[in-house]
Amino acid sequence: MSKFNNKKHRRLTALLLCVALMLGSVTSVSADISAADSETEVQNYAEEPTTEAVSYGAPEAQTEVQEGAPVAEETEAPAADTQQTEAHTEAATEAHTETAAETTETATEKVWTAQVGNATVKVTGTEGALPEDAQLRVNEITAGNGKEEIENAVAEQMADNKEEASIQNVLAYDIKFIQNGQEVQPSMPVQVSVDSPEIASDEETAVYHVDDNNNVEDMDGTVDAEGNVVFEAPHFSTYVIINKGSSNITVTLQHYDNASKKKLYSDEAVPLSIGSKINNYCKSGNYDVTEVDEITYTTDGKEVQTKLDDKDNITAMKSTTYRIYYTPNTGTTTGDVTLWDYDGINNTSRGINRNSNYTDTEGKTPRLIMGVKEKNNNLFKSKKYTDATGTNDLNANVCNYGGNTNNKGTLGLVTGLSDDYSTVLWSCDQPGFFTETNASSESGKTVYKDYDLEFNRTGNSYTLANVITPTGDKKHSGAGFWPFGDDQYYFGMRYDVTFKLGDYVGD
Repeated sequence: MSKFNNKKHRRLTALLLCVALMLGSVTSVSADISAADSETEVQNYAEEPTTEAVSYGAPEAQTEVQEGAPVAEETEAPAADTQQTEAHTEAATEAHTETAAETTETATEKVWTAQVGNATVKVTGTEGALPEDAQLRVNEITAGNGKEEIENAVAEQMADNKEEASIQNVLAYDIKFIQNGQEVQPSMPVQVSVDSPEIASDEETAVYHVDDNNNVEDMDGTVDAEGNVVFEAPHFSTYVIINKGSSNITVTLQHYDNASKKKLYSDEAVPLSIGSKINNYCKSGNYDVTEVDEITYTTDGKEVQTKLDDKDNITAMKSTTYRIYYTPNTGTTTGDVTLWDYDGINNTSRGINRNSNYTDTEGKTPRLIMGVKEKNNNLFKSKKYTDATGTNDLNANVCNYGGNTNNKGTLGLVTGLSDDYSTVLWSCDQPGFFTETNASSESGKTVYKDYDLEFNRTGNSYTLANVITPTGDKKHSGAGFWPFGDDQYYFGMRYDVTFKLGDYVGD
């Protein structure tokens, strides 16, 4: 606000002196007019003086009297007259304040203040910018209440402008003025100041206006000497304050099954440059991406998931976490298999269980036979050896072999594979199962290497569906598994598959 010129100053002083002289109560009058004299108050704002306050003092008023009419002698006015004079003087002062505002095209500043959480939002405007009884209302927009969509709109704007900076911190406020229950807009721009401990004043700060259609406008905000964010607002709705970080960010990808909501793969941290497109995040071709959510947290630590509208085109503008939900797809796959057909199990001179097929031909060590114990007792009994139980029953097929008494089979028979994966290693004596040596009708085994296994796949789960013969016939479906026919009980199978568990943590 600029000062009044001297001519106007003298005229007003003379007017005040004339009023005082007519009352005959004082010889001179001085008036000190400032913003403090204004007693108009609104609950949510306070008037503040401008830096150039207008004042009138007694010495200047006395000079005006000397140039004009004679001055009456100084007398002591009665108390009642004094009170009346003061009342008229105050009325004249108020009339002067209104006259000055209208005459000088200046206005008294008004300040509206609102406390939102640990932040203070202050709006400063000139008188007349908003209705006298307008009330300031500020709501912070938090995670789960629309903050993510607003933040993404700002991120897209920054990406379109090719800004090489990440979004480190975000504050979003819905600022409005209400009069009689209706939202009103300022008739001229006002200044907004936000003081929040969440704003890092030593980092680059930007302010954006986001309308109801998520259109973004840069408000050219600044940070003042006190660390408050300041910007000019021509209208009110949503304003976003961000701290900008470096161009290097880290995006965390999480992989979940959509049906069970359980984790499929371990989390992975992906270093990116700001503005990078994330469009190849699917962890496995056995799954289809159903949904991608951005994961944020409220101030009290509650997780908030916000579904991305465009899951196939993600622009990385900040360090954040995306949770990817998968639905398993289905398919069919086949693979080579080796099959052994074992026969002659009850023949001691030929067949798979004959004595010459075992390493210990004397039968002093436990033997594993094809079939069950009752089919060929003489192949695993020896009169030359008695085990710890006091019997000569060295049957590796029985359930109590190796201390296993749960009647669910004998455990620990296979100890692994050889270094080249070609040979199965055993803990007991066996007649050459899963080997290709000595394969003949006399030895009791025939090897087939031209069969295939067919699997039905759902996600990462494979279920055996069929055994496909060299002629294309399918020998297995449902619960039965008879690769050589329904009457062929005694066979072996080896199927090798190469896979990598890696960071798979699913069922």
